[in-house]
Formats: sequence, C-alpha cells, structure tokens
Amino acid sequence: MAELQRLHQGRADRPAVIFIHGLGGHPIDTWRHADCAADDCWPHWIGRDSGCDTWVLGYDAALSAWREQAMPLPDQGDQVADLLATHPELAARSLVLIGHSMGGLVIKTLIADTPSKGDQRFNQLVNRICGVVFIASPHSGSQLAGLARAAKFVLRTNAQVGNMQLHDPHLRQLNQRFRAAVSTRGLQARIFAERHGVPVGFRIFGWHIGPRIMVVDPDSADPALPEAPPVPLAEDHFSICKPVDRDKQIHGSLCEFLSTLSQPPPVGAVMPSPPSSPPAVPPRETARLSGSADNRLQPREGRLYGRDAEVDQVLSFLRGQQSLAVVSAQVAGVGGIGKTEVCKAALKAWLGERPEAVAYYVNIPDRATPSALIDAIGRALGADAVDSWQQLRPVLHPGLYYLDNLESVAEQADGQHLLRDLAAVPGMRLLASSRVSLPALLGKPILIEALPDADALQLFRDLWGGVDRLPPDAELQGFVVRQLGGHPLSIALCARLGDCYGYAELLRRWFALGTTSLSDVHDASRLGSVAVSMRLTADALAAHPGALALWTAAAIFADGVPDALLSQLERAGGWSEARPWLVRHHLLTRRDDVWHMLPPVSRHALDAAARVKDGFDWRLARTPLHALFGAMARDADSVASTTSALAARRLLLDRFGDLARLLQQELACSEPDKAWLQATHEALRNHYQFRVALGRDILQALAPVLHRPASAWRSLGDLESRLGRPDEARALYERALDLYAIEQEPMGSAYTWAELARCWHALAREAERDAALVQAFGFAKRAGAEPVREYVLAVLVEVTGGEDAAAQWMAGHVPDD
Repeated sequence: MAELQRLHQGRADRPAVIFIHGLGGHPIDTWRHADCAADDCWPHWIGRDSGCDTWVLGYDAALSAWREQAMPLPDQGDQVADLLATHPELAARSLVLIGHSMGGLVIKTLIADTPSKGDQRFNQLVNRICGVVFIASPHSGSQLAGLARAAKFVLRTNAQVGNMQLHDPHLRQLNQRFRAAVSTRGLQARIFAERHGVPVGFRIFGWHIGPRIMVVDPDSADPALPEAPPVPLAEDHFSICKPVDRDKQIHGSLCEFLSTLSQPPPVGAVMPSPPSSPPAVPPRETARLSGSADNRLQPREGRLYGRDAEVDQVLSFLRGQQSLAVVSAQVAGVGGIGKTEVCKAALKAWLGERPEAVAYYVNIPDRATPSALIDAIGRALGADAVDSWQQLRPVLHPGLYYLDNLESVAEQADGQHLLRDLAAVPGMRLLASSRVSLPALLGKPILIEALPDADALQLFRDLWGGVDRLPPDAELQGFVVRQLGGHPLSIALCARLGDCYGYAELLRRWFALGTTSLSDVHDASRLGSVAVSMRLTADALAAHPGALALWTAAAIFADGVPDALLSQLERAGGWSEARPWLVRHHLLTRRDDVWHMLPPVSRHALDAAARVKDGFDWRLARTPLHALFGAMARDADSVASTTSALAARRLLLDRFGDLARLLQQELACSEPDKAWLQATHEALRNHYQFRVALGRDILQALAPVLHRPASAWRSLGDLESRLGRPDEARALYERALDLYAIEQEPMGSAYTWAELARCWHALAREAERDAALVQAFGFAKRAGAEPVREYVLAVLVEVTGGEDAAAQWMAGHVPDD
C-alpha cells in the first residue's frame, strides 16, 4: 500500500515535490543522514529553501517483491499514480518527482505507461508533472544484481533477489518510452550519478574487509536525455541521497533546478491550451512567436514593397472566427516571389491586434518528406522524439501554425493526407506558403505575383549598390520590369551586383548570359529570371576564393547556421574572406547569432554543386562539412558519459535535420563519398532511434548505396519495431539477414535473428519465433562474443516470460549451448 506524508508546507505558487525511495528503502530514512533528526533532514531543507511543498512517498518496495522475473513496475506505477491523482491536497498542483535508485524506475513507469491505461485521472496527473529528478537510478538495469547485493549487506536483509540482470530488455524498452514522453510533454530533468563504490563485507577494528562495488555505473545512471547530462557526485549509492547538511552539492543543485520550475494554472483538460505567454523555462527554443515584435517577422529588406492587397487577404483569413473549423489558407507563387514576406507582414499585424494569440512559425526544409514535417512540428512544440502522426496528435496545441516552404510535402500523397489530418484537429489553423497550389486541400490560394511596376523600381533603387547614377524610371523599367519580371529576389540580387559592375556592364552581362541560363531552366514558370540573377551573382563571387564553396556549405542548414558553426566551417575550409561577399550580395542575412539563407538561394547552390555547374562543385564544399558532422557523430557515439560526449549527443540531435540534408546532398552528387557515408552511418546507428522520422528517411536513402548495407536494413527494422509495426520490421530484418550472410557477419546476424524473434513473438507466431531464436544462438556461438550471447539470452527471457521458462526452452531447443 502506498502512503504520502507531507514534511513541509510551501507556497501555493510553487510545485509540490514528492520524494520516492527505492528498493528496500524507507519514506524518510532513505533521505536522512545518520547525524540528522527524522524531523530535520534533507526533504525538510528542500522545502524551506525552495518554497515548495515537500512530501515523502512510501510504497511496497521490499526486496522480496522483486524476486520474480517480471518486475511489478506496472503495478507500482499504477498504485503511485492513483495515490497522486486522488490526494486532495495535490489536486491541480504541478509536481516534481524525485526518485532514488529503483524509485526512479517507478517514476518512469508512471509517466511513460499509465496514460495508456485510459484513465482520465492518470492523463491529467502526468500533464501536471513538470520536473523529474533521478538519483542513482539504474536506467539500463545492467547493475541491478549489484544493487541487490549491496542492499543485502547495507540494509541488513537476507532476502534473495535472483539474477535481476534479466530485466534489462524490460528497462531498455521502458527507457525508450520514457524518452519519448519527456520530449513530447516538455518535462525538465536533473540527473545525479554516484562515483564511489559501496563497501560489501565487514569491519574489524575500524578497517573494512571486503570489496567495494559500484551499484549503478555511469552508463546505467544515464537515461540519455539530450538536455539533461548526469551530474557525477563523489558519493556511493546510499550516501548520495543523504546529505549531511545544506552545503552538499546535491542540495544546491536541486534547489537551483526547482527555482526554474513554476506552478501552472489548474489543468482542466487532457491537453490544455498553451498559456498566453511562453513558460519561464521552455524545454527548448520553440517556434512559438512571441508577438508582433518577434525577430522572425521583421521584413528582410527593412520594409515590404507593394504587397498591401495580398497582406490584407492573409489578414482577412487570420481575423476570421473559424477557430474550431477546418481552416487553411495557402499563399502560392514562384520561388523568391515574396510569399514568406507577405505572411510575415500579416502575422506581424495580426499579433499586434491580438497579442494573446498563439501562433507557431514552422520552417520546412527543401526536399522534406511528410515524416520530416511531423518532426519539424514536434520540435516546434519542444518535443524531440515525435515520430508519427499518432505521437504528434497528443502534443498539438490549439493555435495557428504557419508552415513555410510547404511544397515538397504538399506534392506527396502522404503529405496531403497528413495536412488533412492536421486541418481536422479542433482549434488548429493552418497558414501555408508554397509554390504548389492545392485548392482542394488548402482552399483557394492567395496568389502572389510580380511586384507593381512602381514598387519594383523603388526596390531596385533602394538596394542598388553601385556608385553610378541609375537611368530615369522610363528607361530603368525596361530592365527591372520586363527583364527581371518584377520578381523581388531577382531585383535584390541584381541590385546588389552594383557593387561589382556599373549599370551598363550589368545590362551587358545580363543579356549575354540570359539566353543561355534560361535555356537550362527545366521549369521556367517557376524560376523565371531568378536563374539568370543567381548565375550572375555566382559569376561575381567566383572571383573571391571560397565564396561559392561557403555558399554551398551554408545552404545545408535549412533553419540557419549558428555563427560559431559557420566560423568553424570557414576555418576548416580556408574560406575566412568569403562571408562578407555573401552578405553584400544578399545571400546571407543575420538574425541574432544565426545566419539565414532563402530557400531558392540554397536550392540553386546545392543543385548546381551536385551537377558541378556554374563554378559550384560539391567536392570543394563537402570536406569541412564531412569533418564537422563526422566528428559530431563519432563523439556522440562514445559509450562514455563524459561532459563532452553528452554535449556531442545533444548537438547531434539538435542538428540532425542538417545532417540529413548533408547525407541527401552527398547521395545526389555524381561521386558520393561512400566511405564517409558508411562511417557516418555506423556512428549514427545508436542515434536513429532518437529522431525516428528523419532516421528512417536517412536509412532508406543510404541502404541501397552502402558498401555494407546489412546494418542499415537492420536499423530500419529497429525503427519500425520501435513504432510498434512488427510485420514491417520483420520484412526489413529478413532483408538484413540475407545481406549479413553475404557480408559474413555472425555478430550482426545474431542480433538480427534475436530481433526477428521479438517480431514473431509480437505476431503470435511461436514456431517462427523459436526457429529465429535457434538461429540467434547459433550465430552468437559463431561470433564468440559473450555480450552477443547475453543479448540473445535476454530476448529469450523476455519472449518466454521468465528465467525458468527460458531454461526449459533452452533444454528443448539448444541443449548443448
């Protein structure tokens, strides 16, 4: 039976903190140093110093309860969830859950699994959890046997616990579900890890006789949350949660963590509308617009030229009252015509009228798939692991979503289906800018066409970079209106060429190059004069070493390249003098510390570089990018939990979309660097699971071209399995096995047969499951590596239901193993 006891009453505007002990623990003694009184120990100090309510929770966590092979974590999670959801003094309070050791696993089960039970109380409870703290919790389970052994001596109990290492598969899957829940719900986390072993043995004349064991090693203490690296403390498993005074690091760190969290308003729905202002400490920089003054809404050229009528049309949609209807609007037009600028201006005006409105700005990269759109919207809402529509739907907030550069998604059947699903969500409105018009799906488009003549001329004059005087409007009109077509991007690019050429020379070059350039354009209606303007700009930049290579490299970063990364690329490529020229020619613009490039500008460089055309050459641009992202992937792949490795993992996941574009670009060129592709894939194998949507797109593109493709197909199977699609995973695993046979890789075959057995088990095909397990044990024996055999054994225990059943299965199927 679970019980709650309040130790300190704090302020109503602060969260309530719940301390949850671990295996064999005690509601108070777990947290109390031997020199402290039961009514004046760590939980009391936390309450006084943080202003929070502090509670301790007691539940049945006796060692004997963990003897069986199926850990009762689901039961414990349900029990604790029911208590927290129904306690009258915790109603509508935000909660911070602090778990020591196995208490952390109870917390993870509560958050990851109880919402699926269909109990509305559990859903509302989990929505009220704003922070979690893990203290020496065994997330991978590899040290559970050590925990049992240490607890037996330190806690003076003779209970028999058994081989608890066999719970590893259960904990691995629990941690995957928990990571997804953290990212989708925006939970904050603080993690503490022990660094000293527990003495196991006895003492004679003050001397310790016997070994020391590390109960939860650094890897197991790390749940791999990108934003929460473990904090190592010079304590053992039991002393870490018993500070003797307020000067201990864990006390100060926890108080600082609690200070970042706030008590939200009462929750009355499963997924409440977001507050009118962003949370004090959001889980990440999201796409929510802060208001009319948001930097993302400022006009690129300082003011918007000649679009009053179009802005009014978008404003009419924004001002509409169809908040619960299926509403969408589309702004269509050719690339660079000003669709985004019109939408930005309308959003700026609307948010000025309605500062309380909720609006999100979601930038969609070129070549994006529907999966990439799901990923982009999830990250816009602060979630890292949104892999499917089923995962995205629960985290969608009511509000307006501006989807910029939508066409690559809108052109795909799956993308159109996704957009219909988005538009059908109550309270959700869509504003999209796209070169593709889809009136049946998104309504009648608001068409953006050429600038009015007077505005086109004024834009050219305002941006002209030359020193010579421009001709009168009547003469200038022939070039700006008839040749440039009143196209804003063409006008801006050509006007900036005044830095290089006089007006007469610009005209000469335009007419000399124009006919050739336009003949190369596959879709003149889409690109128009932009192709010529881009080529003229490229010709001018070719005189400056590294300028075209830097243009190409910067184009990889769809959401902009941070200043520090751009500087790193410049140093690696020897392009230190190139950036000013890109800025002068309107290719790079800076917002805060991030450099941005318009999609048509990026698209031109990447397409030309892949074809080694017009001075662009992907082979010259890719070397620094390969070095940057290759090192990032290798550092993130380190098994260590060092500060640098954890930082590398966070950086990799944050830039995963850019890495996906880099891989796509490499595959698009005529001579892809297959050695780099293979090495990068191998380093990413443990990270695809954290960005499943993008990971699947990457793997589907990589698998056909890798020298050793088996692991790519196996990784695809892992992703499908993670998404709960065992039949799709099975087909991919079988393809991987055929390739592993060609590659003569017994270790990979053993792992894949074991995962295939999981699929057959999920499909209730016992005969096929058993045959796959026999193959897995056979290949594990050929591999000759004990970890491989242990992995297969763990899968066997999982699918057969326990150690005894696994032993019987072994006797009947692999008697000589």
